[in-house]
Amino acid sequence: MLHIKLLSAIMVLGFMTAPAIAQIQSQFKNDGSTYKYTVITDNGTLRYQGMVLETGQRFDLRVEKSGRVQGKFDGRHLSYRVSKKARDHIAARLTAADSLAGGVNLSSR
Repeated sequence: MLHIKLLSAIMVLGFMTAPAIAQIQSQFKNDGSTYKYTVITDNGTLRYQGMVLETGQRFDLRVEKSGRVQGKFDGRHLSYRVSKKARDHIAARLTAADSLAGGVNLSSR
């Protein structure tokens, strides 16, 4: 559960500092674990892909404007909602990305 809380913190902090459209690579350290991740816009969601460097645990999470988070962490399926503050940042970033991209899918697929 600790990793889920940390990933939620990544989402909030990432939305406050990230440009509206970008593929952002970043990392941070918390309680001895280093989280390295990439954030991209993907079909109206923000997608966080990364890993915990010390353990090799991988995550792939999609965050919707509504604040719903779905994906996998270390092979386990996750589904939860983030706080209203995080949800508001998510909606603002995705709205800005949609308007600047003119509907272009920025996915790396």
